[in-house]
Amino acid sequence: MLTQIISLIILYFVFQYLVRIQSCKCVDQSALENIKIVEEIYILLNLLSILGSILLFFMPIMKLPDMYVKKMGYITFLYFLFILFIDGFLIYNVYKFGTNLPFDCRCAKGWQKYYLYLQAGSMLFLFILMIFALMYMLSDKKLYKGLKKFKLK
Repeated sequence: MLTQIISLIILYFVFQYLVRIQSCKCVDQSALENIKIVEEIYILLNLLSILGSILLFFMPIMKLPDMYVKKMGYITFLYFLFILFIDGFLIYNVYKFGTNLPFDCRCAKGWQKYYLYLQAGSMLFLFILMIFALMYMLSDKKLYKGLKKFKLK
């Protein structure tokens, strides 16, 4: 949970950087707006992750019906696909932001720019791993049969 809080603080500083460079003329505004949207989603996901950690702590105390426990796999799969989409969107827009940014653009300098590049690079690595994991999950016959039997009511 401490890493989530630290990540939340870093994301806040990156978001403030994106707001600050919004008035910069040498920055591609469409990519900047898209990156801001993704960073807002990451902040929200971090807050939800902190809430989820707190709920997991109290999970043994709460008695959940089996119906909710069975649907957790489905929700996890949808979350997995959502993260895959958001990561791809971030990677594309940071690439667009970086390629359209002139080298001598003074108003866009800062450690946050390099953090965005690092974030997109690590997301690209994770994106590739998630694609392979998804391909493995869909190619595994036992898992596929298990997902086929999984019915939601």
